[in-house]
Amino acid sequence: MGTLLRLTPDSIVVSYGEARAERHFALSSLSDLAVSRGRHSRTGRGALIGLVSGAVAGVATGLILCTHEECESSGEDFAGLATATLVWAAHSSGRGSVP
Repeated sequence: MGTLLRLTPDSIVVSYGEARAERHFALSSLSDLAVSRGRHSRTGRGALIGLVSGAVAGVATGLILCTHEECESSGEDFAGLATATLVWAAHSSGRGSVP
């Protein structure tokens, strides 16, 4: 495994090893060439999607529990809704960040 340094019309130059030695290969002698661009994590995107969907689920849960005017608009009811929202959002964010 190495790093492509140069590509010419008839060869490629690759560096490899700890000494980063250069090796030249004629394109005519190659039958296959695999390219890796490294790994790209989507952890942040998954966490954001989980956070938003969890917040929506938390608000929906709170609203379902407070149907038919059973809940008053007191601070306690708001605290319950906020807690449900935060719990769902935190849980979903954590699940969304796992690859």
